[in-house]
Amino acid sequence: HYELLFKETGVPDGFMIYEDFAYSKGLYCSPKMFNELIFPYEKEFISFLHDHGIDVILHCCGDMREAIPSFIDIGIDCLQAMEVKAGNDIKEIADVYGDKICYMGNIDIRALCSHDRQTIKDEIIPKLDYLKANRIPYVFHSDHSIPGEITLAEYKDILEIVKQNYYYDTKVKA
Repeated sequence: HYELLFKETGVPDGFMIYEDFAYSKGLYCSPKMFNELIFPYEKEFISFLHDHGIDVILHCCGDMREAIPSFIDIGIDCLQAMEVKAGNDIKEIADVYGDKICYMGNIDIRALCSHDRQTIKDEIIPKLDYLKANRIPYVFHSDHSIPGEITLAEYKDILEIVKQNYYYDTKVKA
């Protein structure tokens, strides 16, 4: 079906797979069971997408740390959301897996909802500093959906904090 879809509409720039394989206390089943029953099919689909030049983001809530080696093995390009409340810590994860995968998220939504600029900076800046210093591929994102209680002005301020503390100046100076 995707072959026909791509032929008729074009190949997308990327693909996001939503698979909540975990809950707050860990995986829904053992990594062995995932590797036997689910991941061979995921790997086949991801290989198909890669054959079309499409990078794949996996969204997985909960404590999915035990499955990260399998996510890398099946070809996931980027792991998203890395929920803080479930025990995920991007610095600890990146210490183990480095740049074998790109990371997206792990900014605690509870800090963002505090509406306190210093609390927000304290959540964001140490993580960005670590990732930048270690050249870990990262896309800024919260560890969950942005709720309506965060105003547009607050979110723009959050993005400005990120911009000032993470992104490199890509302009080449003569």
